[in-house]
Amino acid sequence: MVVIMYNNKGSTLIESLFAFQIYIVVIILLVSVLSQLFHSETRINQHYIEIQKKEVNILYKDNFSDIVKEVLP
Repeated sequence: MVVIMYNNKGSTLIESLFAFQIYIVVIILLVSVLSQLFHSETRINQHYIEIQKKEVNILYKDNFSDIVKEVLP
């Protein structure tokens, strides 16, 4: 048991592989989070454009008093 602990060749390889695995996991997590963020930003922008189109249609289809009647019960 004591002889295995003093053998540093295998332990450095295992430690370096473990560190590389942690590095790869962190990179994959960052890429996936950035991808999700970009997808959410794109979806929010599309919804905002749709809302603006609806507002333009509402504003120009009727006169002001009809728009107020739609909003207020």
